[in-house]
Amino acid sequence: MKGYPKNTPIVCLTKQDWSNLLANPMTRGRALADLQRLHDIDDEYVERVVELADPEDPKSEDVTERIRNPGIRAIHRCGFKNHAKISAKLAEAEAINIK
Repeated sequence: MKGYPKNTPIVCLTKQDWSNLLANPMTRGRALADLQRLHDIDDEYVERVVELADPEDPKSEDVTERIRNPGIRAIHRCGFKNHAKISAKLAEAEAINIK
């Protein structure tokens, strides 16, 4: 990959992509910031609509419940097992001083 990927969501990058971006001095700063954003995504639980709001009543709201995310979490799409692995990658990248 040359440079920082254009029009690619951060959840579509693999662990190898992150390693390459962190190793390149030109993309390192943005990669650190985006990897931190990926770490901060909390998608373990999602809200599911149980009952829709009554369209006749403007004050009614949807009834929702919080459930465990049945889909693939963002960190897993990138190839990380858990948030600790991303934290380790961030710490490793910050410890290496590239000029």
